[in-house]
Amino acid sequence: MNRRIISGLIGGILLSILISGCFLLPREEEVLAPPLVMPQEITYRTMEVQRMPIVDKLSVIGYFVYVEQEPLYFRYSSGRLKDIYVNYGDEVAKGTLLAELDTGNLEMQIAQQLIRIRKTELSYERMKIRGADKYELELSQLDVELARLALQQLYIERENARLYAPMDGEIVYIARVDPGNYVDAFRTIIQVADPSNLMISYNGSNLSEFRAGMEVNIRTMRQDFTGTIAVTPMDFPLDTPEEQRRQVFIEVDGDVSEIPKGSSATVELIRAMRDDTLVIPRNQVQFYMGRKFVYVLEDGIRSERNIETGIETATEVEVLKGLSEGETIVLR
Repeated sequence: MNRRIISGLIGGILLSILISGCFLLPREEEVLAPPLVMPQEITYRTMEVQRMPIVDKLSVIGYFVYVEQEPLYFRYSSGRLKDIYVNYGDEVAKGTLLAELDTGNLEMQIAQQLIRIRKTELSYERMKIRGADKYELELSQLDVELARLALQQLYIERENARLYAPMDGEIVYIARVDPGNYVDAFRTIIQVADPSNLMISYNGSNLSEFRAGMEVNIRTMRQDFTGTIAVTPMDFPLDTPEEQRRQVFIEVDGDVSEIPKGSSATVELIRAMRDDTLVIPRNQVQFYMGRKFVYVLEDGIRSERNIETGIETATEVEVLKGLSEGETIVLR
């Protein structure tokens, strides 16, 4: 076989190989387009803005106390205590002898003076019967007057050493002093209160909230009352002791005579209220750089909305501007 024939055969073989080569290589897989990822739908907890009442009230605890309490002390004299004739809680009538100082032999002096008066009176009567002249009768009559004045002074001394109930009432205080102990003048020994005249006293940290004339609601274990602020710290005289000035007194409308002294009561002061207004939860209001805002839902999108607020309570807020009834706010 000649060289030309061999070259032709080799060329044909190579051409066949080249032509069929693509069938010898592995077939590439078709590249698929990536699937479309749909965004996850965002859901919010929401609420609708509604109109409703809102009340801002202050609730404090007060106690029923006697309004009229009379402190009793020995005004004109000091001395040793003879005795106290009543006990704490006793009911007493006006004029009852409650306590007295030891006056020594004052009772003996009074008895002796009564005798002297009678002697001077008898002397005067005898002189009249004997027909004494007008000068002798006048001198005798003056002796009677002097004796009576002396007796009157002894009576005053005895009364100054005694304490009487100034009214029908209840003993609400007795000093810790025993018979024989020395008692200074003006030291309070007993206090008598009128149990028919009860008020509520409050002395907590919210005293500045109260003003005379304000109306309050009162709740007790027995029943509910209304009341009026009668006295506040601002109404006391300037020379009133500080511990007495730090309280508010509340007059109660209705019969409270059956309520025991010292019983507690819840006093509610309405600071502000509106019957029909836009109200949202207080915890939904956001604060930033001096502005207030909430999140609202508009066309499914959450956005900020500035608002102006009015009455605020511990749990609710009145919205004056920025929202309308029926709008949807996004809850935090």
